[in-house]
Amino acid sequence: MAKRISTVKEPLVVYRIGMTDNSQSTNHLYPFDFYKAFKALRLFLKKKHVYNFYKQSYVNWALAGCIHNINSINEYKTIQQSLIKLVVTKGMKDLDLESTSEVVPQHPRKFIHFEKIKTTYYNTKTKIIRSRIDYIKNIIHNIFSVKNKFYNGEKTKIVTVFGIKIKIKKFRT
Repeated sequence: MAKRISTVKEPLVVYRIGMTDNSQSTNHLYPFDFYKAFKALRLFLKKKHVYNFYKQSYVNWALAGCIHNINSINEYKTIQQSLIKLVVTKGMKDLDLESTSEVVPQHPRKFIHFEKIKTTYYNTKTKIIRSRIDYIKNIIHNIFSVKNKFYNGEKTKIVTVFGIKIKIKKFRT
């Protein structure tokens, strides 16, 4: 969008890793800001009618930004899980990351890493759902169930109704 671009040979920014006062050290305080910025950038590109031209670059950058920001808050697991949930669910559409397959030829490691993040999220969600289903099954089983058991060599039905167990034996006459 600029009419002119100039370059200088001297470094204007020095980024130091591992310093407690660097710009990345506060990511946990504002973990969703990068997401908002990428969303705003996409909207801006669409308003200027240049999104389709820059789409692949944007998707590459947004994908790398998501991965970096998710990984940069490792010690804050709750925040990290919230960020993963946002990116994997809502962010896939908002940031156009559904088209990450376009990234594969240029950046396969980014794509694979993002796929691992998504898989981990869905596996965790599946485990939570399964545990809830097992919990409900257990409650239902304690409210009502029918079991066949053998007592003293005789087949007996145990019927549980609202938590009350009733033994039913076959009598021979």
